Amino acid sequence: MEEINPILEFIGESDIPFEIQFIKDSKNEEIWNQYLNHKQQEYDQQIEETKIEYYLKNILIILFRRFKQFPKNYEYWNKFIDFYIENFNSKNEINNITKIFLNLIDEFGLNISFWIKFLKFLIKFEFENLLDSEFILTLFNIALLKLKPKDHYLLWNLIFNDFLKNNSKISLNLKFELYSSFFIYLKNINKFNINIEFDKIPNFDEIFSILIENMNNLEQINQFDLIFNELINPKYLLKLSDSELELFRRYMDKLIKLSNNGNKIDLIKLKDKINKLFLIIIKKFPDQLSIFVIKYAKYFIQINQFDESINLLENYLNKSLTIKDFTLIFDSLTEILEDQINKLSEFNNNIEENKISKYLDKLELLLKDRMILLNDVKLRQNLNNPSIWIERIEILKNDNNDNNDNKDNNSSINKILDCYSKAVLTIDIKKVPKDENLLLPEIWCNYAKEYFKNGDIKTCRTIFETSTKVPWIEIEQLEFIWINWIKFEINLNEIEHATLICSKAISIPKQIFNGKINIDDENLSVQMKLFKSIKLWSLYLDLIENTKNFEEICKAYEDSIELKIINGVLIVNYCLYLEESGYIEKSFSIFERGLEMFNGESKSILYCIYLNKILKYWEKLNWNIERVREIFENGLEMNYNNNLKQIYILYSEWENKYGSKIRSCKILREGIDKMNKQKDKLLLYKILIIDIIENKGLEWVVEIFQEAIENISVQIPGYINELVCGFVEVEIELGNINKSRKILQYCAENIMEFGKSNEDKISIWELFKAFELENGNETTYKEMLRLKRYLENVYGKIQINSDIKLVEETESKNAKVRKELQDRIGFVASSSGPKTTTFTMQAEAPCGEEDVVERNGDAIDLDMDMEVEDV
Repeated sequence: MEEINPILEFIGESDIPFEIQFIKDSKNEEIWNQYLNHKQQEYDQQIEETKIEYYLKNILIILFRRFKQFPKNYEYWNKFIDFYIENFNSKNEINNITKIFLNLIDEFGLNISFWIKFLKFLIKFEFENLLDSEFILTLFNIALLKLKPKDHYLLWNLIFNDFLKNNSKISLNLKFELYSSFFIYLKNINKFNINIEFDKIPNFDEIFSILIENMNNLEQINQFDLIFNELINPKYLLKLSDSELELFRRYMDKLIKLSNNGNKIDLIKLKDKINKLFLIIIKKFPDQLSIFVIKYAKYFIQINQFDESINLLENYLNKSLTIKDFTLIFDSLTEILEDQINKLSEFNNNIEENKISKYLDKLELLLKDRMILLNDVKLRQNLNNPSIWIERIEILKNDNNDNNDNKDNNSSINKILDCYSKAVLTIDIKKVPKDENLLLPEIWCNYAKEYFKNGDIKTCRTIFETSTKVPWIEIEQLEFIWINWIKFEINLNEIEHATLICSKAISIPKQIFNGKINIDDENLSVQMKLFKSIKLWSLYLDLIENTKNFEEICKAYEDSIELKIINGVLIVNYCLYLEESGYIEKSFSIFERGLEMFNGESKSILYCIYLNKILKYWEKLNWNIERVREIFENGLEMNYNNNLKQIYILYSEWENKYGSKIRSCKILREGIDKMNKQKDKLLLYKILIIDIIENKGLEWVVEIFQEAIENISVQIPGYINELVCGFVEVEIELGNINKSRKILQYCAENIMEFGKSNEDKISIWELFKAFELENGNETTYKEMLRLKRYLENVYGKIQINSDIKLVEETESKNAKVRKELQDRIGFVASSSGPKTTTFTMQAEAPCGEEDVVERNGDAIDLDMDMEVEDV
């Protein structure tokens, strides 16, 4: 303890008894404690300030001597060092204390409390510029090596919360080392099964930011590389607020910044680092390619490597796979070239002029080829997309139209032909999108026609023929080729050649004709199946008709029928051709063969055409009535709902005109029973009613009206105007006024209960009102109003106020219908004129008032509980 003071200098007379006891037993802790109490009392009783330091050192010496006697006792050392730190703060004393700490590292280096006390002491005086930061961090590293991992977190808390807090003197290198070491500790914390909670320590975001901010040399870059590769691991990414992409961006930005801030860094090695990082980024984030390519290109410009920047942009422009990447890189490249040209224009020498010319040519070529370069991007996305090839061809054609120079024009034509050739050779038929399956055949056809435009018809036909041998996937593709070839020949007015080509297309392959191959084999090529193409047969039949050779034309149609590759349209065409040629009977036989071949809607339509032809020619052919009836009956047996109504109407009209009028009515009644739709039933009822009135008279139609009223839904349009109004007029004409009233009451109840249209409800009451005004009296009119109020109470009121216009239209419509019906059935006005009321209109009688109503003895019996049928 020579550094403090000789021990004897501080031993007084009062201390001798203690010293004598120490000679006898220096290991007696009780004596040491009494000795310290003795010195403390002397210190407390001391008044003179000059003696205070003396007694403080006296106490310090006793504490030190006790500690030396018990070197393993951490408590005695702790009291000694606390007293020392508290009372002696001069620079020399701080150095002494530091030396004491250093000498005791071997003794107490495994004790975390020792290190906490030691480091806190150092940190306290480091802020007062009495100690060096590097020295403190060196001791911090020693402590980390000495202590167990589970105690390290206390040291890190001390460093981050005491040492680094508001410490602006620490160097960037030390800060980098400190945070990198801390990351290593965090990374390995799970390996030691340490589960602790830190108090205000840096999170992973702060660690990353501090490291990347303080990194300034290659050694640190290499060290950061290791840490960065750990940070982008998913388990750490979850703890970071920045995305993986953002981490890479910040890293690359930092490296680029280091290359420009004047640091003494090996730029070649740094450039290599940036390049490797760039390649990793574009591989890992292909959707961000353009952004990082532009960033990398600007880095080359910053380090005065302009040509390398241009080469980089051009390279990735030609590799870009998305429109976004292409657009960004293209715009950046043109902008950089323009800036460089403007920059070089400020200098006036031959070297710069050569560079300007070079860059101008490059810029002009870029702007000129922008569309074709953009098309390259689409082709790189999908080489098997015909629409993209078609777009490329159109671009080349537009460029060709812009070229006036013959030499350039020939070059452009060659480019177009080369593009066609490359397209048909490159596209894989099996990989063409389904919605573009006809675009590849279109390319083949346009390829052939391009040679024709340039005067080479031989090559044109050769390409057409070659395209028919391509292994197409779908028969529509091969049909497209043949049809275009045939139409091409037709446009050249080569009808015979076109017919020959078409006959070749539909010719039956020998293997199939000889029965060596089964036509139903799914693995057959489309070329083997083409002879059954209806499109080509239709075209062939159109061409063969131009020959005017009746036998050849009929043979062609017969062949198509024999091969069962004819549709309803071709059957009709064949029949029309025979009709125009005067072979009516033969055309009918073809119709009949067609009816046997087809089913469903096609058969129904074909029959209707056939039936119209029969009705047109049966008299000229001297057919008897029974033969026509048989054709009608056959049509009815087909039972196709779409045309059944028309067949019944035609049959009825024909029978009414040429056959039996009674049979005509029976046909209509049968048709009514067969109809599924109520509106069709109503139409046939109307025709039946007219026929019965014309053939038998009014009294015979009452039963039909009653049947129709009961069977037709009140919701069907025309129910009131056609049925109710007509029935009422017939009964009036027959003199059955009460029966007419009964009909109106019955229908009004049904319409109020089952009707959905407000217009119908208004219409029936307007009709009822007009009837009473013409044929009733005050009593019957009131009864009508009473019935209306009752039904409105039961089924709801009619919205008359908002339908004034509707009421007027309904009245007009009813009057018009009655007039038309009267004209149709031959009603004549009575000699006495229409019956009118003989009373003055009064207010409606209140509900419940009973009136005596005259009733007609000829009342009809109607089912008032009739249910509404479904429409």
